[in-house]
Amino acid sequence: ISSLDFNDLHKVWTNDISVPAEIYQADNYYSPGLRPPNYSSDNTSDWQKFNVSPNPVPSSWFVNQARPLNGRPVPVLSSAQLKAELLPGVGANRYIDNSGQAGFYRDPIDTKYANDIATGNHRASERAGTGIPSMPASSRPATFYQSNPHIPEAYLSSRGITGNATIHNQVMPSGYTLLEEYTNQIDN
Repeated sequence: ISSLDFNDLHKVWTNDISVPAEIYQADNYYSPGLRPPNYSSDNTSDWQKFNVSPNPVPSSWFVNQARPLNGRPVPVLSSAQLKAELLPGVGANRYIDNSGQAGFYRDPIDTKYANDIATGNHRASERAGTGIPSMPASSRPATFYQSNPHIPEAYLSSRGITGNATIHNQVMPSGYTLLEEYTNQIDN
């Protein structure tokens, strides 16, 4: 383990090292490029005491059952489910196009990072220097805002709404104003 870059390890903080921590890590995902030497299937070699030593924590600190979550039950996804659910839409990649509809754009750097995580090659991406990619440019047509200065005419028309100067403040059946519904479409 002496050749390991200890900044890559999980850290455990304890004021009293005689009191063991309880580490539960079933289905924790650790990509092959980040695994320490002698990494085993129980992945206990990737933990160390914070600021104490570069040695792994005692095996007695690992537990086989997670502590129960307090409050409202939440689904706990496996690492594979989490990657499948998050990677397709992670990042600031939604925008509102010239027709007032939500669009998706991921720049080349973010695309590379997402692909590298999906394939387990993210170690190289984290350490690689990157420049600022050129972004696509677009300008809105002069008719973008017509009946309302806050919501594009194309968006209103696509929903069969007749616009006026204050329509953006109208409370919709959802309980949100029309302007909130318009802007919140990029968060779906």
